[in-house]
Amino acid sequence: MERRKFRIISLIADIVILTVSFLAMIWTKPASLKSYLPSHTPFFLGLALMWIFVSLINGKMHRGKIINFASLFNRVLSSNIIAISITALVMYILRDYDYSRTIVLGTALLATMLELLFGSVYIAYKKA
Repeated sequence: MERRKFRIISLIADIVILTVSFLAMIWTKPASLKSYLPSHTPFFLGLALMWIFVSLINGKMHRGKIINFASLFNRVLSSNIIAISITALVMYILRDYDYSRTIVLGTALLATMLELLFGSVYIAYKKA
């Protein structure tokens, strides 16, 4: 697979994983989509932009940089922790305290676990 094609596929997969994680965390709340989706959309958009930006800079979406399980865990964990930290810092600077901690932190945690799961399956398939 070419590098450009790999980067596009991993970018789309990253956005889908983050969106699924966000919707799954909203679904766990009692008020569900009607109240949380409109109020948490700015958080999600900011997180998604930061998530993609940090992932590209950190090398999470580069084909030649993730070659084994150790590099996968290192790149995914470091880029996701940096992205959620910067997003939380921006939310703190803007004094935006209206967001649910379950949704904010749960989205990042679930997305990280899903990325590690799918990345591990991909590496195991490639090494087999």
